[in-house]
Amino acid sequence: LGVLYANGQHGVQQNMKKAMKIWKRAAELGDLDAFSKLAYMYVSGEGGKVDKQKALRLYRTAADGGLATAQNNLAHLLLSLDEPHYLEAMNYYELAALQGLTCAEYAFGNYQNNLGRVDDARRWYARAAAKGHRESIAALENDNGMCVSEQSVLYWKSILNLGLPFAEYNLGAAYETGTFVERDLEEALRLYVLAASKGFEPANERLRTIGELLQVAETGESSTTK
Repeated sequence: LGVLYANGQHGVQQNMKKAMKIWKRAAELGDLDAFSKLAYMYVSGEGGKVDKQKALRLYRTAADGGLATAQNNLAHLLLSLDEPHYLEAMNYYELAALQGLTCAEYAFGNYQNNLGRVDDARRWYARAAAKGHRESIAALENDNGMCVSEQSVLYWKSILNLGLPFAEYNLGAAYETGTFVERDLEEALRLYVLAASKGFEPANERLRTIGELLQVAETGESSTTK
C-alpha cells in the first residue's frame, strides 16, 4: 500500500506522507523492506528533507537483517558520505553479492579488480554477466588477458550461452592449447567460428592458424593409417 501512495499507482493519488506513515508502521512491526524504503526517502528527500544519518540507521537495520537490496544501497550510501566508509561499504556489497544481487556482484567485482585480484573480479563479473548485466559484460570484454586459470575457463563456460564473442574466443583459445581443458581443436574451431561471425577480429587470426593445425593433424592420422 505504501508503494501505491508513493508512486500514485492504480488510481491511488500520490501522497508521500501517507506512504511514509504506512512504512513507519510496517517498520515498527519489523518489516525489513519498510526500513529500506524509509531510508531511501531520507536519502532522496522525497519524504521531506534529506537526512543521511537517519537513512544510514534505517538501511543498517534492514541490511543487518539480511535484505540484499538494503545491503547494496547502504554500501552505496557509505561511499557517498563526505568521509567515505570504503571497507564497510565493500563488506555490504559482498553480502549482497553473495545473495545474488546483480548490481552488487558488479560492484564487488570492481573492488576485487581494483585490488588486482583479477580472477576474483572475473568471477563476480561473470556471475552478473550471465544475467545480462551490461557493465559486467563490458568489463569482461575489456579484459584482454587470456584464460590463465581454471577459474577463468569456468567463467567463460558459464556465460557462453549469452553468445558473447570474447567468451567464445577465450574458451576457444583454452581448447586450442589444452589450458585447463582437454585439448580439442574441433571445439576450438567451432568457438572461433562463432566469435568471428560476430566480427571479433582476433578470432579470424586464430582460424587461419587452427586450420593449419587441423590439416597437419589429419595428415598425421592418414599417414599412421597407411
